[in-house]
Amino acid sequence: MQFTQKKFLIIFSSIFALIIIGLASQDFLKRLGIDFSASNKTVNKNPALEDTTKNTNIATSSNDWQNVLEKISKESGIDNSVATQNTIKTQTSTKKLTETEKMASNMLNGYFSLKQNDGTISDLDSTNLANSLVNQSIIVKKPTYNAQNIKLVINNSANIKNYGNEIAQILLKKRNTTNTDEMTIFEQAVVNDNPKNIVKLDTYSAIYSQMAKEFLAVNTPTDMLNIELSLLNSIAKISDDILDMRQYFNDSVIGANGFNNYQADFSLFTNSLQDIKAYLIKNNISYQQNESGYLFVVGI
Repeated sequence: MQFTQKKFLIIFSSIFALIIIGLASQDFLKRLGIDFSASNKTVNKNPALEDTTKNTNIATSSNDWQNVLEKISKESGIDNSVATQNTIKTQTSTKKLTETEKMASNMLNGYFSLKQNDGTISDLDSTNLANSLVNQSIIVKKPTYNAQNIKLVINNSANIKNYGNEIAQILLKKRNTTNTDEMTIFEQAVVNDNPKNIVKLDTYSAIYSQMAKEFLAVNTPTDMLNIELSLLNSIAKISDDILDMRQYFNDSVIGANGFNNYQADFSLFTNSLQDIKAYLIKNNISYQQNESGYLFVVGI
């Protein structure tokens, strides 16, 4: 992964929650009929990315949370009046909302509730509200496959070597299929605010989905069952994560969750490959350069 992508990952992760709140608020207020950029006041379409190069710890600052909440109230013209709150409740009860809009509704209602006390919001209140919103937004998907789905074979050297060859062959085929990677596509779409570019992620999701099917068809030595399950479920989740990332411009909460889940699932995937390599070494399995399994020798 190139340095620029690593930097993007760090920045995007560190402001994950703020991105959700910023975009959620705009989408939701538009549904309420409030145009965030209708006046001469400039409000960036993607405010959470506005100062990413200056501060990579935005999401941890309670002052920034409060600033976002105050900015939404001030620049959109809404307040904590009963009339405004009733409008929000009416809109959220009569219209089908995206996950982003649901979160924004919860944020605004939480903001109004806090302001009703004495008109101010403490750092602790701001932090607690932020943490609550982020926790509500987290979507964790269950594993797709279990032991009953795996084609098990006896645990011997021949079967272990064949397993390594077949897994490596699938990986090599994927490597030769695309000229770039899904994170580059996602990064370019988000940074350049380009919804058209993000549709390219459909292809990558399909590739990982096909890989999962091919992994599932591999004969797995009995002692490698847990490794195979980890490999298979992580790759299946990556396919789903990419589809969620693809929704970033339509539903920011879904898109940002897909991004966060992708990082976790991709880490599990790479760890599974390292576990395979370690198991091959432990069992003295070797490969020649003309064998697919040689990939585990030269490095994963």
